[in-house]
Amino acid sequence: MRPVDLGQRKFLRIVICRSDFVTGRTGDGTMTIRRLLQYSSVPPEEVVRLRIAYQKSLHALHLVDRNDPVSEIVAKKVIQIGSTGVRDPTQICKIVVKQLGFG
Repeated sequence: MRPVDLGQRKFLRIVICRSDFVTGRTGDGTMTIRRLLQYSSVPPEEVVRLRIAYQKSLHALHLVDRNDPVSEIVAKKVIQIGSTGVRDPTQICKIVVKQLGFG
């Protein structure tokens, strides 16, 4: 991945194929939300929804570094909102962005 200079900010260009998007595999190892849900009793279909919501949230917040502490905050927020009964990944993403003060 090469940094792209956009003024004073540098962003990494990322291409995520569909299978990686669902399975939670990233080029740098285990996805934060996958690690947090690894030993949980959350059903597999819910894990997939939460992973999709996590990816959408990271994209909406322009976060690319999965090792960034903010990525873990986002993952925990996604899990928290998912546990309230919200099932739609897009809706979870919107709530995450709003609750983190960006929406």
